Amino acid sequence: YVDLMITLQDGVTRRTVPLAQNLRVLATGGDLDDGIPNKTQRRYTEITVGVTPLYATRLIHAQTVGDISLLLRRPEDEADRFEDYVTLDNLVDIPNEVKAVAPPPPKDQPWGFEVIRGGKRS
Repeated sequence: YVDLMITLQDGVTRRTVPLAQNLRVLATGGDLDDGIPNKTQRRYTEITVGVTPLYATRLIHAQTVGDISLLLRRPEDEADRFEDYVTLDNLVDIPNEVKAVAPPPPKDQPWGFEVIRGGKRS
């Protein structure tokens, strides 16, 4: 099983976001998955994953607008792990610059008067 991530340009920011999660790999290169582990190590530049035709069109379009990366996943791992996107700003734990916050405007006070007797306010 694999997750697919896409890195694309969003205005001036490049961001990486989840594209698909928990997809079963049906084939690597030209080899179909028959369930029997292959003892030889090979490198592949193509994979075939099991998706619906509608989702396949989404993946095809994603190839034209960004760079797709593949992450391996254990078959028993079914949790959705990605809750946010990644940019250069949040790639490492660097706190954002603290921006000065303007004080809130003063609240409107109702018209009235204050009584002071003997130096004490009432």
